[in-house]
Amino acid sequence: MKVYARRAASIHCKRGHWSQALPDAWLLIQKQPDEHFNYHKLAALLVLDGKYAEYQKLCQIIMNKYSGTGDAYVAERMAQDCLLLPDSGVSFEKLNEMADFAVRPEQDGISLPFSEVCKALACYRLKLFAEATSWADRATHSNLIQAQAKAFAILAMVNASQEHWDKAKEMLDKGNALAPPLTKSENADQPGESWLGWAFARVSLDEASALIGSQSNPAMLESGRK
Repeated sequence: MKVYARRAASIHCKRGHWSQALPDAWLLIQKQPDEHFNYHKLAALLVLDGKYAEYQKLCQIIMNKYSGTGDAYVAERMAQDCLLLPDSGVSFEKLNEMADFAVRPEQDGISLPFSEVCKALACYRLKLFAEATSWADRATHSNLIQAQAKAFAILAMVNASQEHWDKAKEMLDKGNALAPPLTKSENADQPGESWLGWAFARVSLDEASALIGSQSNPAMLESGRK
């Protein structure tokens, strides 16, 4: 049953069928409640499918289970999950601590760019814009496309929050080129095998796009700062 659910969810995710993937993603949580990667995938799916209340509940579960983890990879993924939206209901200060753990010097490795964007997003959520910029800049020089795309999204949000609109749009364009929105084509798998990395980048790019769109609506911009 677990193997079937994993395969079924994977097929739907590669095709961008978020609603169809959710039942199997929930089933994997039930069958393997201590496998952190199941929560990582479910968080992305809930946001992609607009299930925001369920996402917030999942974030509480994640923090109860993993906020004290001693595994840097787990800390990065679980913090990324709860930073995905600005209203996850989780303490940004605690998520920033998890991000700090994930970017310790001894954690240097192939996944470091994802830890760097995690730290950058935590700093952005705390309105530590200089630090967010510094960490995101590092990830833009990596060879991991999804990490680069998310880093550009964070840089776009930082610049938009400071009303540097031209720079914000430049960063957004760079991110969109690396993790473009899905098209309406029915003939190809989208976003494909790397759907999860694409998803985390895409959600942040969409947030950046909405923030930049507020340039013509000052009330929206002020709301985004609160």
